Amino acid sequence: MALRRRFGVSVSAAIAVVALLAVYAWVWCRPPGLATRCAATMLAILVVFAVGPDMHHNYDLWFIPLLAVLAGGAAAGPQQERP
Repeated sequence: MALRRRFGVSVSAAIAVVALLAVYAWVWCRPPGLATRCAATMLAILVVFAVGPDMHHNYDLWFIPLLAVLAGGAAAGPQQERP
């Protein structure tokens, strides 16, 4: 309650900011592969949606490009590294 009175933000928004900063720092320090990057992006989007005032069903469309990349990677099978 004091956090909201003092800074005008809720505790859930503050936790979301900390979670997003943790994801961003992790990606910055240890660049993950494509599938992990897509999963981290979906996690960041879910965190933002969770603390937002309202989630319309059209926001589900934001996940289509990320899921398409994951589905394409799964359909292509394991990739061999080039020498």
